[in-house]
Amino acid sequence: MTDAAPSCAYCRQSTTPDEPPGGWVYWDEHWLVHHGPVESSRAGTMKILSRRHYTDFADMTEREAASFGVLLRALDTAMRACTDAERVHVVSTRDRVPHFHAWLYRRPATRPSTARRSMPAGRPRRCAGTCRTGPSRRSIDPMDQVAEASRLSHLIRSSSRRRSS
Repeated sequence: MTDAAPSCAYCRQSTTPDEPPGGWVYWDEHWLVHHGPVESSRAGTMKILSRRHYTDFADMTEREAASFGVLLRALDTAMRACTDAERVHVVSTRDRVPHFHAWLYRRPATRPSTARRSMPAGRPRRCAGTCRTGPSRRSIDPMDQVAEASRLSHLIRSSSRRRSS
């Protein structure tokens, strides 16, 4: 990794020998991917970290930008193949930790999108169980997290080998 910021927690995470629970799902010269933390993520949530320290999409090199698209496609494909994801959402705000990172959240087919539903006038919007404190929130068994990370890693690496042959 180049351009590491010593005070950046994500830069330190990418250079430490300690792996996150479940290990790194994917890694290359630009990216590290791991399952989201057990205490704050649903099963199947993935976090992408840039190896180089920068904050915004505009700060990516051409190679980083090109590889990010390829990585997103591979993760989307793998997450849909080994989970019940009908859709994979990508979120990258970078406000709290100013180091480029993105989260991938699966939306199961059993939880239809609420984007098309309209709410009656005057009725307040609620999180409908998708907020961190929502009623459908469930804890993740660390062994499930490890197994899911392993399945995703295998699928991504298999896909990468097929494309490069």
